[in-house]
Amino acid sequence: MDIQPMEQSVKRWPVRAAPPKIETAGVDPVPTSVSSIRGARPPFGVLWLFVPAVLLFLGSAYWLSILWAHALIQREGETTAAIVEGQRVIWGVAAGGALLLTLALILAVITTSRRYAGHVKSLRTQLSQRAKTVESTNRQLQEALETNDRRDNELNRLLEVAEAVGGAVTEEELYGTVAQAAARACSVDRCSILLRDSAGESLVPVTRRFAEEGGSGRTEGFPDSPPSLGLDTLPRMIVDVVHLQQPAVLMEEEDEPAGSSSWLKLFQARSALVVPLVHQGKTAGVLSLEHLREARAFSQHQIQLATTLATQAAAALDKARLYQEIAHRLRQTETLLAVMKILASTPDFTEAVRQTTREIARALGADMGGVWCVTGGSEQLGFVAGYHVPPDLRSSVAEASVSMQDDVIKRLKRTEGPIYATNSQADHRFNHPLTRLIAHKSLVLQPIQGAEELVGFLALAWVGERHAFQSEEIGLLAGTGRQLAVAVQLRRTQEQVSRQERLNALGQMASGIAHDFNNALVPIAGYTDILLDHPDQLQDTQKSLRCLKLIQTGVRDAASVVSRLREFYRRRKDSEKFQPVELNQMVEQVIDLTRPKWRDEALARGCTIEMRAELEPVPSVLGSVSELREMLTNLIFNALDAMPKGGAITIKTLRARSAPKTGGDRSGGQSERVALEVSDTGVGMTEETRQRCLEPFFSTKGERGSGLGLAMVYGTVKRHRGTLDLNSAVGAGTRVTLSFPAESAAEAVAPRRSALPARSLDVLVVDDEPMARDVMSLYLTGDGHRVQTASNGHEGLEQFKAGHFDVVLTDHAMPGLNGGELAGLIKELAPTVPVILATGFGDILEATDGQPAGVDLVLTKPVSMAVLRETLAELTALPGETRAGAH
Repeated sequence: MDIQPMEQSVKRWPVRAAPPKIETAGVDPVPTSVSSIRGARPPFGVLWLFVPAVLLFLGSAYWLSILWAHALIQREGETTAAIVEGQRVIWGVAAGGALLLTLALILAVITTSRRYAGHVKSLRTQLSQRAKTVESTNRQLQEALETNDRRDNELNRLLEVAEAVGGAVTEEELYGTVAQAAARACSVDRCSILLRDSAGESLVPVTRRFAEEGGSGRTEGFPDSPPSLGLDTLPRMIVDVVHLQQPAVLMEEEDEPAGSSSWLKLFQARSALVVPLVHQGKTAGVLSLEHLREARAFSQHQIQLATTLATQAAAALDKARLYQEIAHRLRQTETLLAVMKILASTPDFTEAVRQTTREIARALGADMGGVWCVTGGSEQLGFVAGYHVPPDLRSSVAEASVSMQDDVIKRLKRTEGPIYATNSQADHRFNHPLTRLIAHKSLVLQPIQGAEELVGFLALAWVGERHAFQSEEIGLLAGTGRQLAVAVQLRRTQEQVSRQERLNALGQMASGIAHDFNNALVPIAGYTDILLDHPDQLQDTQKSLRCLKLIQTGVRDAASVVSRLREFYRRRKDSEKFQPVELNQMVEQVIDLTRPKWRDEALARGCTIEMRAELEPVPSVLGSVSELREMLTNLIFNALDAMPKGGAITIKTLRARSAPKTGGDRSGGQSERVALEVSDTGVGMTEETRQRCLEPFFSTKGERGSGLGLAMVYGTVKRHRGTLDLNSAVGAGTRVTLSFPAESAAEAVAPRRSALPARSLDVLVVDDEPMARDVMSLYLTGDGHRVQTASNGHEGLEQFKAGHFDVVLTDHAMPGLNGGELAGLIKELAPTVPVILATGFGDILEATDGQPAGVDLVLTKPVSMAVLRETLAELTALPGETRAGAH
């Protein structure tokens, strides 16, 4: 039988196998006595042929010697007789020798034939033994060649498995590749891989592949098997495979007491070989090789091959596990670094929490998430930010109450890690109104633990399908919780610092308000004292009117102080309409208003201040005259503070030109501007002070300064679309140059005309302050209106129900029923009756769009008579009439 090794195997695997050792057990060695026929001794019978010859020779010699002796000593006759007798003796001896020789020859032939027959038989036996030896040798050579070929094929299959395993990228691909390669190598229909869980108490099916699947690389799942198989529920043979690390063969026909049929039924197989996946002495799982069509037995060769493949697969799977673990750790590190970067670089806490929730939700594949934190020092947890929260649930989620006394929060306090469940709907721990808002499949709550207490929690939900939590994910959640805890603690610290800073700023702002009020009260107090100390000046009507107008201006400036506190850097809205302001007139007015400060107080201190006004004819600018007046007042007062020993203040107005424009400007590419310059001969500023003097609350005056003066100046300039240039040097004084665009005909708005309503009105005045109520009554009765007053909202509502009124004028902040609530009730009774809200919070309501429903117009106290007239005329104008101020 000719055995030729596979050419492919020989070419692919040039393995030089050692010559097989041929054993000749059972065959006796060839005797040395019959090893060579030519070297055998002659048979003993041939020696008898020499006996007659020797006897004949001796007899002849004896006869000749007698004959010779008789011839010498006797007679001739006797010699003849002796010759005859000797002849007879010789013939007798010859005949006897011949007979003996014949007998010796016959004996020799018989002995030799017998000996040669034995030799022939021995040779035949030796030849037969040699033939058997040759046949045994040929058979052993054939088996050796078959074994060599089989091992060569096994090597090819093992290397094919190694190549396939090396080409797998993901862990799932590796499972499928190993299973299919093992099925092909062991000539079975299908291979399944089951791995032990982290606790080692169950086997988890991960893949099932057929040997002859197409190139799609599809991995068949386990639709009919549970997600994990507990070792305590598996047959004893399978448990022994895991624990004893020995392969087991399961056959359908055998009556196995260990219950192996349940394993075959689970995998729908007729026979199976189950081998352990062992790496570094630990069982990672099992490899199940299955025959599906018929119950075939497994040879020892298949078992050995499967064991080798399982060992190789276990090493590959362990490497893949390590690779996946490294990849998971890398992703965790990247996620934590991203979270740290977000929390460190995002100043807004809510936005930082939202981005953090997004990062952790994406890393774990969650569908939505959110963060709740303790609000202030309360026992409630408030919603901070979320990720992918449905729009229809945002308000419900944000308003859902989570108390520190809830059971789920108490559990978070007791546990050191998160609370999670793959099937969260069936978990009673998540029975909470907040969790019932979402149809979740899996849920995890990660506590945000501060230094001593729980400060919040992170919630992630899976709504599409259930999520099996891994230990790496729990570690990532714990790291994120720690980062959020640091962010929450930092936010608390920032809030405490900010609260302290706000208190400090509030004190400084109060100081600034007092400063500006005092500045506004200077003309009021000064001119009032002049008129009271010199009553004779009241006889001079013109001088008295001038003093009263300056006092009125001071009152208006004082009223605008609070409203301007919010105007530091608020840019002017395009919808805001300024009025034309004559700068030269405004400068002269401010000089008069501040005269008590720069002249009287200076003289009282023993120093002289020279005020110079160098005013050129300039066009008007658009703006708020009270703001511009307060701006110039602050500049004058700052100049006075810089000249404690006296000096000169110079105020200039002049025309200026701006940089050329790119548009079609008819004035030669330049727009006309008006400059206002205020300079002093004071101590001047250092460069550092000059760089920071416009910052709010920056002051070099110590406790005497608020740091708001120049900041308000800068804010006013910006609101008027102007520029500010400040030049100063130590010992050389300071010069502040302000530039404003000149009035444009397109922007100019005609001043509102003061007009009286077309008829006398019945007005209800409601205010809890008697002085304010009386002033309003005097305003209205002086213009011919009929007025009724009420001291609170309830009284005003009763009077409105009992009478008939054309207009209601009410205060806002009143005990019991405030002005906004009163306006709403009046509108329910008489929707067409205008309601005017006069309040000291008018600017705040305007800035925050907080005008109450039912209020037609908001006036800021103190309300001037002119403003009140215009308001009444506008609100009570009949259809078709021209309202006050209309053109």
